[in-house]
Amino acid sequence: MSPTPDPQTLKEDAATLQAGRIERADFAQESAAEATEAERSRLATDPDPTLTEGRIPRGRTEVEWVRPTDLAARGAGGALGRSTELAPQLHAAVTQFAQQQRGKLQQRLAERGAELEPTTVEQPRTPVVGRDGVSR
Repeated sequence: MSPTPDPQTLKEDAATLQAGRIERADFAQESAAEATEAERSRLATDPDPTLTEGRIPRGRTEVEWVRPTDLAARGAGGALGRSTELAPQLHAAVTQFAQQQRGKLQQRLAERGAELEPTTVEQPRTPVVGRDGVSR
């Protein structure tokens, strides 16, 4: 048989447990307050508008606080703007390069033709009697 627990001891254990819970909750609140204060102190030079009540004047700082979604939209808009300009610029560059190279290629072919000895294929002036396509 197990002994019956003392009711007084059970009350003391419950009170101790409750006091421990209260201490942990107080510690958690203090830690959260310290973390918030540390963040405010870190952002003292470039304050986050969500932590300040007043409006920050434009041009006061070099850093602009934006939401990540707004930042992504700005970046995508910039990339799309550049991509619409890219096709005409690329076409113009390729056309210009082809025109430059066409002149250089013609010049190089003319120089090479001048360097080569002239060759001619001699063909008889009068037709030769014979059979074409027959072999022995």
